[in-house]
Amino acid sequence: LANNATNLLIIKAAGNDRADTGPESGEEYWVFGDQPYLDDTSRYPDGDYDCISGSALSKNVLSVGAIEDLPWGYENPSDVLMSSFSSWGPTDDKRIKPDLVADGVALYSTDNISDNSYLVASGTSSASPSVAGSLALLQEHYRNVNDNQTMKASTLKALAIHTTKETGSSPGPDYQFGWGLLDTKVAAELITFNQNNPESIQELSLNNNEDITITFNSSGVAPIKATIVWNDPAGTPVS
Repeated sequence: LANNATNLLIIKAAGNDRADTGPESGEEYWVFGDQPYLDDTSRYPDGDYDCISGSALSKNVLSVGAIEDLPWGYENPSDVLMSSFSSWGPTDDKRIKPDLVADGVALYSTDNISDNSYLVASGTSSASPSVAGSLALLQEHYRNVNDNQTMKASTLKALAIHTTKETGSSPGPDYQFGWGLLDTKVAAELITFNQNNPESIQELSLNNNEDITITFNSSGVAPIKATIVWNDPAGTPVS
């Protein structure tokens, strides 16, 4: 679905399983399968690493983890504090997941008690809607300045991870924060900058055995950074 719908970027919560500890030693629990049965075998907790599951591991979706709020803004990577629950990667084939993170702790949000009820909620399912709304606004801005053209899903994903703020204890992506903290403002500025610098955001097709040469200008001061994202067809899962 994600590969065929080339203009649809699916935003997926990474899950809240890192804090799951499972049954106490000796505690009985049901194991489900062809024939459910009771077991009391000790089980390891889900966390820390390798506790993202299901469609959040998909190649063509944008998987979102949850961090604590940043009430005083971002100054450096150490300001970004990981939530206690947000699931961490990697995937079994060692791809980066989650892709990025956003605020997902104690967000004021809608509730289903009544037609006008609200509550404070935490989870990657709180972080991912804020990312989806932010990227929808970026898509709208892109259409406004590009004759109503729409970015491909892979382009929007590239834009989001290209403009993230650095997070974690080491430079670059990791299996906790992904590529970093979503920065909608910088992403919007890059869309605006691309109007007079069309080499900044490009949608290209690369054929087998073909070379593509891209020319760009550099200030010589700021680092040069390139992000390439493509939609992948379904592959054969690892055993």
